[in-house]
Amino acid sequence: MMQPSSSPAWGLARPRRPFRLHLWLPLSLFCALLLPLAMIGFPLLAVAAMGLRLRPVALFCGVFALLFALSGVVVEVDTPDTSIRIRLF
Repeated sequence: MMQPSSSPAWGLARPRRPFRLHLWLPLSLFCALLLPLAMIGFPLLAVAAMGLRLRPVALFCGVFALLFALSGVVVEVDTPDTSIRIRLF
């Protein structure tokens, strides 16, 4: 019994191209979207930081420094069927 084949009978089949997705995401957009959450969460985090004997302003400066240090990061995911590349700038 013959196995079913996805190629035509004459043996010429077009190779299937993988799906590719390339995104460039501005980091400033994420900061603008997170700003309202930061305004709401600042008092709660400030009280928690004082309870842990941390300086709240230094904690927030560290968080924002970490976010801005992510600029230029490239995340690539490759599988046989899909190629995804995300670049933060």
